[in-house]
Amino acid sequence: MELQVLAIAVSILALVLAYVYRYITSKFNFFQKQGVEGPKPSFPFGTWGGAWRKNLGEDDLNNVKAYGQTFGTFDGRTPNLIVSDPDLIKKILVDEADKFHSNRAFRVKQKTLHEVLSSIEGGGHKEVNKFLCQALNAEKVKKLFTRIMKSVDVFVEGFKKEAAPEKVINVNEHVSEFITDVLAFTLFSFDLAADNQIRTKFERAIGKMYTVQYPDSIFSVTPFVFESLGSLDNFILKPAYTRYLAGVAELVIDEKKKTSDVKPEGRAVDLVDLLLAAAEDEKQAAAKEKGLDSDKLSSEEILSKEQMVNVCMQVLMTVGGATKRTLAMSIHALANNNNVQEKLQAEIYKQLNRYGEINYDFIQEAEYLDMFLGEILRIYPTEYRLERKTVGDVKLDEITLTSGTMVSVPIYAVHHLDEFYPEPEKFIPERFSPTNSDKRNQYTYLPFGQAGSDSSNIGVQLGVLIAKLAIVSLVRSVKIAPAEKQENEVPFVSGVTGVPQPKTIFVRADKRDE
Repeated sequence: MELQVLAIAVSILALVLAYVYRYITSKFNFFQKQGVEGPKPSFPFGTWGGAWRKNLGEDDLNNVKAYGQTFGTFDGRTPNLIVSDPDLIKKILVDEADKFHSNRAFRVKQKTLHEVLSSIEGGGHKEVNKFLCQALNAEKVKKLFTRIMKSVDVFVEGFKKEAAPEKVINVNEHVSEFITDVLAFTLFSFDLAADNQIRTKFERAIGKMYTVQYPDSIFSVTPFVFESLGSLDNFILKPAYTRYLAGVAELVIDEKKKTSDVKPEGRAVDLVDLLLAAAEDEKQAAAKEKGLDSDKLSSEEILSKEQMVNVCMQVLMTVGGATKRTLAMSIHALANNNNVQEKLQAEIYKQLNRYGEINYDFIQEAEYLDMFLGEILRIYPTEYRLERKTVGDVKLDEITLTSGTMVSVPIYAVHHLDEFYPEPEKFIPERFSPTNSDKRNQYTYLPFGQAGSDSSNIGVQLGVLIAKLAIVSLVRSVKIAPAEKQENEVPFVSGVTGVPQPKTIFVRADKRDE
């Protein structure tokens, strides 16, 4: 009897495994039937097998070189077309963008996080986005300059204190502390040096953005290849940290509504001040248009508190993730490219002779600084891929994509292809001179990851300004050199990190004569 039961159990298990195998592998001929090449998928990970041992950007680049600018892969059983052809990228992101929805935002369950990611990637409420673009333009962002510079000064002092030939400086630690400070002070007027309890909570929340706990584990692929088994929420930002940061933003907005004059003229302002002032201006304009007293028109009708919280979260996500990585990689590049560092220093001195100090116009008119940052974001992009999912059946070139098919733009690979960037492994800021930039197909350069090339995004605007100020102030004050043990190492952590994560970067520094 026991043998019969065991035999039945084994038979059932065999049937279940056979069903699972057939289910997962049933689409593995999706691209082959259409004559589309690509790496061979295998059960159960599709083409993600061994991803936890690879550098995902380099893996994409090797596949583009092996199979061409368009090839097929599989996220588990889900077909994923990898596209690095500029014309097709334009079709996906612009011409037929309504047929390709954000996969990342779609798969995030937290309401706040979903809205934030949608806005970063160009979705969300179009009217609100249009209003915010006007309300938080470059002239308004300029008002945050003073606050950013206070945090930058502290950041540079930290490097100067450790500037000595025998001293090795941990770049990641300095950058993480700086990003935490500048976000707290610029968004909410929090001076974290005065409150260790808030610092600990805030720093922990910022530090958890876009992190995978065990990227070199086989289990790290789960949320990327088995949608039903893993949510992307925890990869982007765990719900507890999302609630904490959104709660901080909401609390500050409520307090400022009670105690502050919403008109920020004549005083140092933070981002929440700008949002409240924008809501009040729009309220006054709407009241005038409707012929009503402004007191009878709620500003909530124009820019709600929820929308303000989402803007704060956008900036926290962008600066806390992308800008932190960009600044770390900038310091790594400066240490290993002394000729570039000297050219940047020369431009800084030239600008100082013109303006007398580092100010907003100084930064905006620093051409070589723009070129340097452009090359940083090419070689060390803030995302490996830009991901979309088809809505309904779509024809892309000669390939028919059924509803739910993934389409990915391998940003890292596109930025490292010889046909777009000759000698791509070399650090050459001159690629981004105005003349060379005008010649470039804009869809071969997607500097802001999932935001594409949308420099009007408030998170991108602030992130770029913060990075530029930190770089200029640092190069003005110290000469950066490599720590010998890391001079030629690959700077990104391998495994399923989701987005590029720099290894711990060490440099040396010497004070400059100011």
